Amino acid sequence: MKINIKKQDTNQLTKDLMVIALVVNALALVMQLVLNIFIGRSLILALTTHFIFILLPIMYLAEDAKKNKKADNH
Repeated sequence: MKINIKKQDTNQLTKDLMVIALVVNALALVMQLVLNIFIGRSLILALTTHFIFILLPIMYLAEDAKKNKKADNH
């Protein structure tokens, strides 16, 4: 059985997965911040460890939006 996936479908799937990753990582950050408040640990450590995992999907989605805007202008 051969599955034919078009490039547009792959791009949409990647975009959807990045949005899911952003939401899951943001929830993980909030949960760790709340846990650190109860434990009494530093909040900066939680922010720095999750920052890259939140920043990467945002950067990908911003780049994709920039490409779409440039394609719409042409």
